[in-house]
Amino acid sequence: MKLIFKRGISFLCIATIMLTMTSILSISASAATAKQKFDCDKTVTFTVKTNTKGTPSIKFVSDAAPKTLGHRCNKAPLMAISVSPAINGKNFFLISGTGKNIASTLKLQKNKTYTIKVSYYVNKTNKCSCLDMAYVNIHNLGGSTTYRGFNGRDIYTNGFWYISKASNCSVSNIRVK
Repeated sequence: MKLIFKRGISFLCIATIMLTMTSILSISASAATAKQKFDCDKTVTFTVKTNTKGTPSIKFVSDAAPKTLGHRCNKAPLMAISVSPAINGKNFFLISGTGKNIASTLKLQKNKTYTIKVSYYVNKTNKCSCLDMAYVNIHNLGGSTTYRGFNGRDIYTNGFWYISKASNCSVSNIRVK
């Protein structure tokens, strides 16, 4: 009876360790960040480590903000993606498109570690075309305050972005500034 009890306890201990290791190995940082929304006004920097198998990529999505504070533009903000080291000679990409929900996929190279920074793209293409200019809203663009829509000042799109899918890579060391 003692032998069966000891074997049962040993089996439970081994099973617990194996389940713990399996869950640790299967939960990547990219899974933790999927759908985690980041305000478009904040600069987010993170590290991406790609695998040696498969084609590594990250799909970024940008959404328009809900209609708040009088800002009624239904256009998602374009977000700048800075990548180091360069991918095929390029360090700069955009989450681009038109509409209130846009997406872009960044294809990475195998077996590399990247530092990626996502920030608001300050450019005329990020101006909102809506006609509601009744309110003054503050939009923080890289530390400086820009007013949206009062006395003829530019009105910029507002919203958030997130990683919707990270394939064959892991995302870690997320820093929001």
